[in-house]
Amino acid sequence: MSQPPAAERQVVPMKKPSPGQLAPLPVQVSALSQTPAAERQTVPEATKPFVGHVPLAPVQVSCTSQRPAAGRQTAPALLRVQFELQQDVDKVRLDDSLLDYLLSIVERTRHSEFLALGVSTRGAAALSRAAKALAFSRERHYCIPDDIKELVSIVLPHRVTLKSGQGLRGPQLGQAEQVIRDIVESVPVPL
Repeated sequence: MSQPPAAERQVVPMKKPSPGQLAPLPVQVSALSQTPAAERQTVPEATKPFVGHVPLAPVQVSCTSQRPAAGRQTAPALLRVQFELQQDVDKVRLDDSLLDYLLSIVERTRHSEFLALGVSTRGAAALSRAAKALAFSRERHYCIPDDIKELVSIVLPHRVTLKSGQGLRGPQLGQAEQVIRDIVESVPVPL
């Protein structure tokens, strides 16, 4: 697909939305390639937006004045539900013995011979919250050791740094997962 000559390119300024358009309305997104050429807004090559070094695909956004169909929720309603779920997850109980178990795992990552950098306090908090969310999704109001064991190899590997002198090359994340699993197996599970 070739670009039109620079003389034919134009930038059409966007109109300021009226107060009625600022209300939450469903949004439809369609690629410009599906829009007739006469309706397209052309952007000069030098002003195209970039994310990192990858150019964004041109997108046209249009709002409809129709309300969502029955059963569909608007964005503010979904945010409200998400907030309520987050509050429910915070209410899930993590017993002190399980918290000690979790912190023992984190502490052992900090003293592992294979790791240059262990799990941080934020990593421990993320694992705790993930364990509570897993318990909540399984309709429990309390965590069990299996919640932590199941999530530790998902939540922690990207939060550690392997020692380079140990011959650990190649897929580093997989190696970090194995080191984390070995640490979990070495920590006694609370009864």
